Amino acid sequence: MKQLGYFVIEWPLASRFQLRSKTALEDAGKMIKQVLSGEWEIERRRDRGERISRQRKEDIRAWWFPEGLRRWHFFGDLVKELGEGMKGLAWVDNASESSSGGRGDRYNPHVNVLVSYGFITRGKFRRIKRALRAALQEPDLIVHYGYTREPARMVHALKYITRA
Repeated sequence: MKQLGYFVIEWPLASRFQLRSKTALEDAGKMIKQVLSGEWEIERRRDRGERISRQRKEDIRAWWFPEGLRRWHFFGDLVKELGEGMKGLAWVDNASESSSGGRGDRYNPHVNVLVSYGFITRGKFRRIKRALRAALQEPDLIVHYGYTREPARMVHALKYITRA
């Protein structure tokens, strides 16, 4: 793998209570997977009555991320994690969007997703954020993306996310 992309998807403070059950966490995780793989977009197009050929499905999936690894983290100050813990990654946006006043001991469910991808343009990043917000029905969903090409940083991100 030549590059590694790293998404952090965080719920705003007012919505975190919705993620208290195992079922809610599983459903959110599956929906994130559907969005990032392109399956959600294919289903939305079908719901609108659009006929989608096999080739068109492949084209849509190619725009998204064919493979990845996702893990839930339940506590932690995201601003601190993004700023200090992952200094070596180039971030698309600043971590300022994260909820403020975060202490590491407060329930803060967030999903970390690793993908084999590098730089994402702002336009593509905005499209990903819109799709995640619509699919999860959370207009204030906070999404971060960073990437690296350095093998040591890739290993660090993998160990951090899997807590290995």
